[in-house]
Amino acid sequence: MFKNLLIVEDDAGIRNLIAMYFRKEDFNIYEAEDGNQALDIFKLNKIDLIILDIMIPYINGFKVCECIRKISNVPIIMLTAKTEEQDILQGFDEGTDAYVTKPFSPKVLVAKANALLNRVDNKLNANDNIFSKDGLIIDFNSGEVSVDNSKIVLTHKEYDLFKIFNTK
Repeated sequence: MFKNLLIVEDDAGIRNLIAMYFRKEDFNIYEAEDGNQALDIFKLNKIDLIILDIMIPYINGFKVCECIRKISNVPIIMLTAKTEEQDILQGFDEGTDAYVTKPFSPKVLVAKANALLNRVDNKLNANDNIFSKDGLIIDFNSGEVSVDNSKIVLTHKEYDLFKIFNTK
């Protein structure tokens, strides 16, 4: 399945290199060379992953990350020449999921991105097995059932009926 990647990098050569490696992995590529473009593209498209430089024109990468975190949990990898501990910590404070410094290996960047996306996908799949409606929560992973935050003990037959009538 294709994933949508937003590459935010003001250096066209680096942006093209990243895009080339991710296209080989069947990613759809969106490109932005500044913070304003990045936010505009993000608002208009379903983005699955962002690779974000910090030192970009208009709105820096820290601020872009902060803005996106207010509305989304999309995975973000900061890719930057800023190697100081203070910058790395600020990146994580703003909500990045990974911090990669330049120079970098495009193959390692792709591997990190795929690992991050796999973790996100597995977490989403685990949540797919939870039914919630009007105070009723059925966790098909753990077998727990609750109503209005009170745990309910069901017989095996009752639980099996819940599984059969799960209407997600």
